[in-house]
Amino acid sequence: MDNEDTTVLLILNGANDLSNSCVIEYMKKVKNYQNIFIPVVARADLIENFIGKFKQLKNFGLNTRPCLIINKIQDNNNLKNLSNKDEVLI
Repeated sequence: MDNEDTTVLLILNGANDLSNSCVIEYMKKVKNYQNIFIPVVARADLIENFIGKFKQLKNFGLNTRPCLIINKIQDNNNLKNLSNKDEVLI
């Protein structure tokens, strides 16, 4: 992961407290982690407080925009990746 051309998808469970994840502690040990990790928040449909969740993500110091994977109709075969056109409160 020390190669600056590396990209790592950081998969996080949106239903959990993101800042208490052990993977965050590991991520911060990687040199230049701010540029190589892309946060992917799965189960984002279970997020009750979007503003609080995005504050947690901002505190990680990542330079990449998070990707949210949501499941609007509780059907695992119908996942949606939020794009710039989707309305999200930040």
